[in-house]
Amino acid sequence: MSMETNYHEWQIDPVPAFSGGIGLDYFFSDHIGVGIGAGYGYFATTYSLNGNFSLGTSEQPILFYDINNDPFIKHINSAFDSTIKISYIQFPLQVTGLTGKPQKTGVFMKAEIIASVLLDAKYEFTGNSYYWGEYVQHLPPDDSVLVPEYGHYEMTDHKGEVSLKRFVISGSLSAGISIPLAYFTTLQIGPVFHFSITDLAEKSDYYDIFGNKYDHKPVSLNYLGLEICIRFL
Repeated sequence: MSMETNYHEWQIDPVPAFSGGIGLDYFFSDHIGVGIGAGYGYFATTYSLNGNFSLGTSEQPILFYDINNDPFIKHINSAFDSTIKISYIQFPLQVTGLTGKPQKTGVFMKAEIIASVLLDAKYEFTGNSYYWGEYVQHLPPDDSVLVPEYGHYEMTDHKGEVSLKRFVISGSLSAGISIPLAYFTTLQIGPVFHFSITDLAEKSDYYDIFGNKYDHKPVSLNYLGLEICIRFL
């Protein structure tokens, strides 16, 4: 969404997230192994919309018609944050490569395919949003109307559920330094990139703040983070 094309634009701010779990690896040699595991992941993002929005320009507004066929201009006055919080049970299948032997300092590389089962998906709306109509054929103050029967609304603080698929597939790639800590104990630390393979959301049309409909686009969960792993060999 952009101001030039859609006459409004969301601000997107990632919220700190985390995932953790346990795994079991089998190494075919000192350098290549496969593993399975189970874990928990929590992810969140805040979407903010602040400002006064309407379709068109002040010189050439886009008109709509109410149930009485009277023309009006749609206005959205918003100052709110909407935070989406998602948690999953995760089951990774991974391939790990080591440049050195397990008890030697070296570089590790890891690729994972992750099957995730949705535990919870909620949103929290904080702030205010108003949808009202401006009837330019009337004089102030009768030109400003907020009538629920006409589809106008006022939203304040509230919470709700987010409709997402119960089962999704994702992947991750990571690499970093493998450092021996003690006998049969190794620390692995490095960046990790997580990416969605399947769509997180059920396929449905998207409606913007003005009620305009758009075709469904896949919803993904992509992030760059830091992976810290304690491996017992």
